[in-house]
Amino acid sequence: MLFADKTNEAGQSFWNMLLSLIKLPALQSLSIDKIEAIRTPSFQPAHNPLPMPPSPLTSLELKDCVFSPAALHALLTFCTGLKSLKLSIPHHYANQYAQTHAMAPWDGLTEALEPVKQSLEILELDASQIWWHYQAIHTLHPLTQALLPISPLAHFPKLRIITLPHRALLRGSSETADVAGILPVNVEELVMVDDRCPSVENRLLYYLGWLERVLEEKEERFRRLRKVLVLGWKGECGDVDGELQVWRGMGRRVGVDVDVRCTVRRKGIGVGG
Repeated sequence: MLFADKTNEAGQSFWNMLLSLIKLPALQSLSIDKIEAIRTPSFQPAHNPLPMPPSPLTSLELKDCVFSPAALHALLTFCTGLKSLKLSIPHHYANQYAQTHAMAPWDGLTEALEPVKQSLEILELDASQIWWHYQAIHTLHPLTQALLPISPLAHFPKLRIITLPHRALLRGSSETADVAGILPVNVEELVMVDDRCPSVENRLLYYLGWLERVLEEKEERFRRLRKVLVLGWKGECGDVDGELQVWRGMGRRVGVDVDVRCTVRRKGIGVGG
């Protein structure tokens, strides 16, 4: 089911209608389009102290939406059986939200997912629409290092398919990145999306150093890992076939299919969902 609010900004009427929808016993999948929910909603009327029962919803997509961590957490409190969550960030994110709230769209995301940590299996975050935001940060302000990685997802026991921007996993060089410390042990498929701006500079392989660590820990930690897909900007890969064969060979030795594609699809990035 697709739910869109014409006003874009989520007021109390939006939340009231949304809660009415997610209570429907037959509704298992919901897509919300072009909504900005910055303020934390107030759900329970003062005259009704009884908590609302959990929603039967198992799949939720927030398409071109901006939900603050507090607003997302409040929503997920009623969807504790959620298995799939897909988020895509709109092009205007930096203008209307990032300057005053969160520099990166994954700030506070792990904490917002706390209500569904026992059920969530698929997590997808598409930030490819705001590559220009990172370009502006890099060009106008030396704040790239201030973009901290996402908080660890290791305590999500069922999380098996993850699609995230490179920047959500890396800070600084690949040699100093602690990607393995972020991922859950039951991860099966990992999709890394290069959310930075297109460039004549070939930097895709610069971010592949994390892959060696993940593959080295496959037998000890990530025993269920079967596929790693890296999506980069079209025209950025250059002549890297030889190096990619090394990564693919390393993956084959531990039972992981490693693939690198030099193109970013704006919509529907991800696998297995």
